Amino acid sequence: MLSGVCAASVFASAGANATTYNVTTSSACTLTNAVKAISTRSAQGSCSAGNGNSNSADTINLAAGTYTLTSPLTLTRFVVIDGAGVGSTILRCNISSGGQCVVVGPTSAGTSATLKELTLDKASGQASPEVSGVYVYGATGLTASLTLQSTRVAGHTWAGVYDVGAHVSILDTTIESNTSPASGGGIYVSNGTTSASRNTSRSTINNNTSVYGGGGIYFAGTAGAQIVNTTISGNSADHGGGVSYETPTNGAYFNLIYTTVARNHASGTGGGVYTTPADSSYQPDVATVAALIADNTATTYQDWDGSMTSTTSSLIEDASGVTNFGQLNGNNLFNYD
Repeated sequence: MLSGVCAASVFASAGANATTYNVTTSSACTLTNAVKAISTRSAQGSCSAGNGNSNSADTINLAAGTYTLTSPLTLTRFVVIDGAGVGSTILRCNISSGGQCVVVGPTSAGTSATLKELTLDKASGQASPEVSGVYVYGATGLTASLTLQSTRVAGHTWAGVYDVGAHVSILDTTIESNTSPASGGGIYVSNGTTSASRNTSRSTINNNTSVYGGGGIYFAGTAGAQIVNTTISGNSADHGGGVSYETPTNGAYFNLIYTTVARNHASGTGGGVYTTPADSSYQPDVATVAALIADNTATTYQDWDGSMTSTTSSLIEDASGVTNFGQLNGNNLFNYD
């Protein structure tokens, strides 16, 4: 069972009454019931009904303590779960069946979920072998978005973040020591039934592992992604130890800006970054700005394997695998330690 309590209060913002739930590990309104009250717009146990919207989300203030999830926690509508800090507030996944710990799903009214100031990790004895930390998805005509802010996502066994067609922002967050039996150990992104943007800023993606592509990040989305002021290090995969960008469309882009990709490993090719189109008739749109790609290892092409559309003020220690150079905007260092 998931333990937790809340006293619910209501405040007005932007013309709407959103509900605030103050949840601890020792009173009557559990985290599970608070989430249900927000999703259903009806009282659940000791938790009053949620009423948030896109201007004013319902908020669950989650006090310090460990909250063990024995079934997936499904977030819909407009909700913020605000912990007391990484290492203080812990959502611990201990699921015996099912493949996701936290689920963010779309609704006709829209869904926007934020997890902040907490740790999301896995119990050492979790029964279900392959579980995503956060699973977020969109659908045709329905949108969902996820923000991870000042959060640690660690130890999950089918990607830390698994995104299918949703908007995702990752800010000031650490995603580490996650694994995948397929692609995307730290972050997995595919297009699903809709296209959506993904942005990561001021974050660390480290020590994640996948069997196939993208130990740190696997991106096969139909929109775009920007990685800014982020370190991607210590990850491993068959190809693209740090990043594997394998987009299936001409409209997608992938930018590495003020970002370090270092000390990742591929058992095959592209220790740092691997880029390839799913269709040979076009080239992926990949750009670097002030990026450092170095000290990665692989059987072939240590630091980069694949296309690069443009690069500015970047260092690539082993550029021998870079193909289809587009615009070179100067101040670059290729094949320098």
